[in-house]
Amino acid sequence: MDSSELDFDPASYTRLPPYLDSATTLALAKQLLAASATLTAPNIKRTHLHLSRTSQRLGDGLVDTLGQDAPADKRPIDLLADHSWSAVHLRLLGWLELPASEYPEVAQAQALFAKLFPEGLRFIQLEYGAQWVEAESRIAWLKQAGQQPTLEKLCGKAFVTELLRAHTAYGQMVGADPKQRPKPSKRPELATLRKQVQQAILAHQLQLVALRVSGDDAERLAAQEALRPVDEYRDKLAPGRSSRPDEPAPDGPGLLGRSEDPAPVA
Repeated sequence: MDSSELDFDPASYTRLPPYLDSATTLALAKQLLAASATLTAPNIKRTHLHLSRTSQRLGDGLVDTLGQDAPADKRPIDLLADHSWSAVHLRLLGWLELPASEYPEVAQAQALFAKLFPEGLRFIQLEYGAQWVEAESRIAWLKQAGQQPTLEKLCGKAFVTELLRAHTAYGQMVGADPKQRPKPSKRPELATLRKQVQQAILAHQLQLVALRVSGDDAERLAAQEALRPVDEYRDKLAPGRSSRPDEPAPDGPGLLGRSEDPAPVA
């Protein structure tokens, strides 16, 4: 074996290039498939077929998402509910500034404030589902204890009406209302499909590496050529390398969000 062969580092192919979003993952998979299409080793043909199938599913998923509406933004309803609770909180606080000896409503406000806001407004900073549960318990108590009219008298009916309206919308948003549960999304799980392709890419890489290390001269050359797309993506996406228009740029927050995990497959 030529001494230059010892410079080949198989470990560099045990991980994927960084920053692979769905489109870049699919592009790399397609290039790997084309580069290794003529190799006939049984293990490579098997991983080639698996990569082809997973790539097809990801490609179909990307097509299916075109033109679909983005998931509804929950922040407007969350803010609506937060503001309605804050308004009631402020109205009751106003009563607490008055002398209880002069105004009997102060004692009522104190009792309501202690029940509704024992820890202030901390509950409106919770995760959406947890916030709804906390708010639901307070509204249920108001109704069961017959205190809703008292709250309307102290805060004004408009404030309580808005509180209940926002709470109803919040329950629909988090799927807590069985009559208003959102229909199951038909949006393809691109994150899952992408990770399946990434795993298939890695499996195919490892088979190519095995041929690159243990094959004859012709096989090693063919395997090295088949691995070239991986080398090129790793070079293009290396930190500090500026992207040209024809190069995929690393994902930003708008591409990844919560559903896209860019971490390489281990």
